[in-house]
Amino acid sequence: MKNRFKTIVSSCALLLGICTPLIAQELDKFSFKSPVSVSGKLNTTTTFYSTTGRSQRDPFYWLISGSVNISYNGISIPLSFNFSQQQRTFAQPFNQLGMSPEYKWLKLHLGYRSLSFSDLTLAGNTFLGGGVEVSPKNSNLRYSAMYGQLIKPIQPGNIQDSFRKMPAYARNGYGTKITHEKDGNIVDFIFFRGADDESSVDIPDSLNISPEENALIGVNIKRRIAKKLSINIQTAFSGYTQDRRLPETVNNDFSFRNNLNPFLETNASTQFNKAIISDFSYKGKTYNIKLAYKRIDPEFRTMGSTFLVNDIENVNATVSWVMLKNKVNISTSYGRQRDNLNSDKVSEAERDIGAFNVVYILNPQLSLTANYSNFGASTTYDPTLFLDSLNYLLVTRNASLGGNYIFKGGKTNRTAYVFASYQGVDDPAGNSSTFYNVTSGYQILYPSSGLILNTGMTYTNNAVTGLINDSYGPTVSVARSFFDKKLKGQIGTTFLQSYMDGGLQSRFVNFRLNGSYTLKSNHKINLISTLLNKATFGENEENTIEFRGQFGYSYSF
Repeated sequence: MKNRFKTIVSSCALLLGICTPLIAQELDKFSFKSPVSVSGKLNTTTTFYSTTGRSQRDPFYWLISGSVNISYNGISIPLSFNFSQQQRTFAQPFNQLGMSPEYKWLKLHLGYRSLSFSDLTLAGNTFLGGGVEVSPKNSNLRYSAMYGQLIKPIQPGNIQDSFRKMPAYARNGYGTKITHEKDGNIVDFIFFRGADDESSVDIPDSLNISPEENALIGVNIKRRIAKKLSINIQTAFSGYTQDRRLPETVNNDFSFRNNLNPFLETNASTQFNKAIISDFSYKGKTYNIKLAYKRIDPEFRTMGSTFLVNDIENVNATVSWVMLKNKVNISTSYGRQRDNLNSDKVSEAERDIGAFNVVYILNPQLSLTANYSNFGASTTYDPTLFLDSLNYLLVTRNASLGGNYIFKGGKTNRTAYVFASYQGVDDPAGNSSTFYNVTSGYQILYPSSGLILNTGMTYTNNAVTGLINDSYGPTVSVARSFFDKKLKGQIGTTFLQSYMDGGLQSRFVNFRLNGSYTLKSNHKINLISTLLNKATFGENEENTIEFRGQFGYSYSF
C-alpha cells in the first residue's frame, strides 16, 4: 500500500513540476477584462409505447441530457449530464454528471469521464473521479493521468433480481500515459492499475465472486520508417490476480514480471500475460499495402477494457489501388485467425477470411459497386480426448451488387438505385442455407418547394434445410418543408407479406408520421410516431397493433 501511495504522490509531483513553470508563464498573459461566454444544449425526450399483445417494454420512458461550455479568457469548462428513469433499474449508473475544464494546453476531467490510453490498457471506460491531460505547445512531451471508480459496489439482490443486479465489489483504478512525439513519430509509455475493494460489499461465498486486482504496463509506437512506410505497434504486459484474498507469494527469480511487483500483490491466482496489435503500411502513388498482426494471450485481461477478446491470433493483408483516372477503386484482403494458443482446449478453431470490393464511378451520374467475401471456419477437436480427431468446417459466402443513377435536367432532382445481396452457408453435414435480398427505389426532389417523394420495393428469399421463406412489399413516403424549412414533416407506409413454402405466414403494415419545428434557430421540437399492425396466420393466428411515439425538445444557447 505504501508503494502505491508513493507512486501516486510521485506522479502528482512530476505533473506539478512540469506544469508549474508553464502555468506561471501563461498567467502573465491572463486578463480579467475578458467577457464570460456560455454555450450549450439541452435535450429532453419522452417515449410512449402501447400494444394489444404481450408487452415487455415500459409504456413511458423519459431522458434528459445536455452539455454546457463556459469560456473565460482562454479557459474552457465543458460540462455534460444524463438523467433517466432507467437509473432505477440499471446496475451501473445511467445518470451521470461530468465536466472537463480546459485552458490552452491543460485539460482536467471531473465527475463521470472517460480516457483512452490504448486498446490493450485503458480503452475509454467510464470512471467516476478525476483526470488530467497536459499538452504544452513547445514541448515534445505530453502527459495524461486518471484516478476514479470503474465499477460501483452492488449489493446482492433476491433470486428474481439476481441477474439484473449481479453483486459486484467497488472497483477503483488509476493510470498514466507519457507521450513523446517528434516529426510525427510517437512513443507512449503507459501504466494502469485497478483493484476491487473487498470491504465495499458483503458477497456470499456461494456466488463464487472474488475481489480481483490488475496491474499492467504498455508501450505504443507509431513511427515512419521511410517516406512511404510506417508502423503502428501496441503492446501490453498484464498481471491479473483473480482472488486477492489468497495468501501472498513472492517471486525471487528475475523476470520481466518483477516490474509489476511494487503495484501487484501476487498469489496462486495471479497470471501474467502479454498482447500485441501491430500493422505495417506502405502508401504508393496509386496503391496501398497493409500487413496486420494481432496476438492476445488466452488469459490476458485488463480492467481498463470491457470488451477485449483474448486467446486470439490474427494475420491480415490488405491491398487497395485506384485506376482509370481514379474512376475505379479496388480493395482486396485476406486474413487467417485462430484460437487455443496454449493448446490446452478441447477444440481449436481456425478461420480464413477473404474479401474483394470494387467501386466504379462511370460518370457523375452513374456509379456501380460490387463485393465478395468468403468466410471459412474449421474446428478441430483434440484426438487425445476422443477416439479419433474430429473436424468441422463451416463455409459462408457473401456477395452484393449495387448501382445508383442520377437523372439530369428539369426542375427536379431524380435518383434511382438497386441493390442485391446474397449469402450462402454450407456445413459438413450437407446442410445449407441461402439468403437473397433485392432492394430498389426511386426518389424525386423538388428543390423549389422542398417536396421529396420516395418509393421502393424489397424482396427477400431465405431457404434453410428445405424450408423456403419469401417476403416482399413496397414502401412509400412523402416529405415536405414549410416556412423557410422551419417546419418539416414526413409521412410514409410500408407493406410486407411473408410466405412459408408458398403459404401466407404473416403480414406487416407500418405507418409513420414524423415532424420537427425550429423556432428562432435555437428551439427545436421533434415528433416521431409509428403504428404497426402485425397479423400472423396458421395455427397461431394473431393480430397485434403496436404504437410507438417519441416527443423531444432541444434548446441551444
